[in-house]
Amino acid sequence: MANFRPGQGISNQINRRNRFLRLLSVVVSTFLLVACGGGGGGSQLLTASERERLEMDPRVAQRTAILERADTFLMSSLHADITFRGPGGSAQEKFEVSQSCTGSRCRDSYGTVTTIDDLFNNGFDSTEISIGNRGGLNTATIEGRLDVPRTLAGFTFTRYPDPKAWGLWGEHGYAAVQIDSGRFAGRVDGNSINGEIDGVVAYALGTTTGSNPSGTGGATWRGIAEAAATRTFRRRSGTATVSIADLSRPRVDVEITIPGANIGTWTDMQVTNGRYSAGVAGRNHLVGDFHGPGHGETYGVFDTGLYVGAFGARLEEAQ
Repeated sequence: MANFRPGQGISNQINRRNRFLRLLSVVVSTFLLVACGGGGGGSQLLTASERERLEMDPRVAQRTAILERADTFLMSSLHADITFRGPGGSAQEKFEVSQSCTGSRCRDSYGTVTTIDDLFNNGFDSTEISIGNRGGLNTATIEGRLDVPRTLAGFTFTRYPDPKAWGLWGEHGYAAVQIDSGRFAGRVDGNSINGEIDGVVAYALGTTTGSNPSGTGGATWRGIAEAAATRTFRRRSGTATVSIADLSRPRVDVEITIPGANIGTWTDMQVTNGRYSAGVAGRNHLVGDFHGPGHGETYGVFDTGLYVGAFGARLEEAQ
């Protein structure tokens, strides 16, 4: 609830507060989305020895190659919780920004377009990158920071929380979940505002097959998932299993298993040009694509409302 200043019209203060909140929502969603790459050209913040070690790691080179040749982009809704303090008082708002993705572009419900290039060519600098592997896939924990001050839509950030992303990849696709959590400060229309932001978004990209798995018998893809709760904005990790019982009539089942979280299973999804999906944004939504020769990998994102996440899996067995 807003705390109103004496002597000012309440309706004017409400309108100003609501305008700032909507503007801040647009700015936060845009900044979160372009931060997902975890650095772009920001590796100068790493030491020379760290840069050399990363450049020599074949897993890093593989990730770079995937990003450079990617032709398909998927993104979950962005979920955020903003505590805002500025002219007219203070307020707290939780909001969801849905995405509609085609090819290498996604458009959010505010009309902002994000491309694959936007993700990895931005003003966010890498401060730490840790490479590993799990479940047959490469993994990375990427931390960064926003090069402030930075202006967008008339809003100038002078402080923004450090983004942190958890990525996973194989040979033909990459997926990640990102959390931005902390304090912000800035100016808009000559007024100072500040507060706290918690936000999460997931995405997947790569070179897709554009065709459906086929054959006889069934097939299973196994891998991993990364997620975050939209209440606590804390990262959770688990496994992903993608299966087709009958390749002559491909219908996809996806099971996301994360300890302590009730994510669920999506079943009997139709495959069209290598893509499968179910649900709608914020309501048990999942969308994924098959990648690589022989449909050897699959990557996607999901959003149950309570959890947002990304997954990747590799073909394990054909029956």
